[in-house]
Amino acid sequence: SIFFFVCLFVCLFHAPPQVRLLLSLDQAEGALQRASSSKDPDLIFLVLLHFLQRPDNGFPGDGVTAELRRRREETFYVVANYPDAAALLVQYLRFLGDDRLMKYFDFTKDFMAMADVSVSNALADADAILREAQAEVLQQATAAPVSRGGFLGLGAAAKGQKSGVGSASSVALLEEAEQGALRERMAGLRRAASYLGQERDLALACHATHEQLALLELQILLDSKYGKILGPPLPDPLVAQVGAAAESAPPSSNNPSSSPSPSYASSASASAAEASPSFMDLSVSQTLHKLVALGARAKELQHEKAALEADIAKLQKIFKIPEKRFWHVKISALASSGQFEELRRFANSAKKSPVGYRPFAERVLEAGQDPAQVAYYIDRVVDLEERFDLYCRVGLWAQAAQVAGHKLKDAQKLRQVKALSLRSGDPQVARTVDQMLAAGNI
Repeated sequence: SIFFFVCLFVCLFHAPPQVRLLLSLDQAEGALQRASSSKDPDLIFLVLLHFLQRPDNGFPGDGVTAELRRRREETFYVVANYPDAAALLVQYLRFLGDDRLMKYFDFTKDFMAMADVSVSNALADADAILREAQAEVLQQATAAPVSRGGFLGLGAAAKGQKSGVGSASSVALLEEAEQGALRERMAGLRRAASYLGQERDLALACHATHEQLALLELQILLDSKYGKILGPPLPDPLVAQVGAAAESAPPSSNNPSSSPSPSYASSASASAAEASPSFMDLSVSQTLHKLVALGARAKELQHEKAALEADIAKLQKIFKIPEKRFWHVKISALASSGQFEELRRFANSAKKSPVGYRPFAERVLEAGQDPAQVAYYIDRVVDLEERFDLYCRVGLWAQAAQVAGHKLKDAQKLRQVKALSLRSGDPQVARTVDQMLAAGNI
C-alpha cells in the first residue's frame, strides 16, 4: 500500500511521469504545458520530439493540402504559446537546417528571423560551392607531377601563369565557383529584403540590405573594369597552402600532396581586405580607398583615369558618403599610395578643408615624407595647440618655438621646445628660446 501511495504521489506532483502519461494519452498540448511549467528543457524537448514525429498533425510534411496546413498551423500555435518551447524548437530546427524553421517563422510573422535564415542558408550554400571547387582544384593539383618549382597545375594558376596544363582549368574552375557563390549570396540578400519589406518597423534593415546588394553589384562592375590591374582574384589561404605543400613535397611524380582543403575566412581585417586583389566584400569606405589608391597606377590605367574619377563620384553619390568621411578616406588613400602631388591639389581644391589640415599632415608624416612636405600642411592648421604639437612631432623646433612664444605665449611650452631641441642637437633654437623668455613678453 505504501508503494501505491508513493507512485500516486509521484504521478500527481512529479513532472516527468505526468508528461509521459499525457503523451501516452495523446494529450500533447497538456504535456507541453506541464513540461513548460516545470522549466525542464529535457521534458520540453521530449514533447517537441513527439510533435515533430507525429505524422497526423501535418508538421513534418509540406502542407500540400488545406487539412495538413491547418493541422500544422495548430501545432505551431500550440508551441508558439510557450516561449521556452518555441525557443528550443527554433534552436533544434536551426541545428538541423530544417525547412520547417522557415514555415514556423512564417506562421509567427517573424520577418527578421526569416531574413536571417535566408542569408545564413545562402552563405552556407555559397561556402559549399567554394569548398567543392577547392577540393576539385586540389585534387587536380595533387594528381599532377610535383617539381622543385611547385605544383604544375595550381601553383602556376595561383600566380596567374600558364606554365602547367591544369593552370587554366584551375583558374576557370575557381572563377566559376566564385561567381556561383556570389549569385547564391545575392539571391539570399534579395529574399531577405523581400521579407524585411513586409514590416514597417524593419524599414531600416530593409534599406541596409538593399544598399548591400547595390554595393555588391557595383563591386562586380569595378572588378570587371579594373581586374586586369588588380591581378587575379584568387584566395590567399589557398595559394599559401599550395605553396607550403609544394615546398614540403619531394621532387617525385609519385608523391601527391595530402594537404587538407583550406577553409575560406568568413571575415577579414581591414588591412587584409584593402590588400586583396578584388573589390568584393569590402566596405564602402574600403572600396573608396581602393579606388582612390588605383590612381597611383596611372600608367596602367592609361585612358581610364577619367573613368576612375567618375566611379569615385558615383560611389559617393549612391551611398551618400558624408563629406568629412570622404575627405578622410581620400586623404589616407592618396598618402598611403604615394600620390603626394595629387594630395596637395586635393588640399587646395576647396577654399577650406572640411576636416582641417591636421589629417593631411599626419598622413604625410606616416608615409615617411620629409619635414618640409609635412610643414606645408602644418602651416595651415588653424588650432595653435595642434600646430605646436605637429611641429614637435616632426622635429621643426624653430617653428614650434615661434608658435609657443608669439602665438600661444606659453613659457612652459617654450621650455619644452628648448629641452627637446637640445636633446636633438640644435642649440640655435635653445638660444632663440632664451631670448624670447628674456624679452619678458610671455
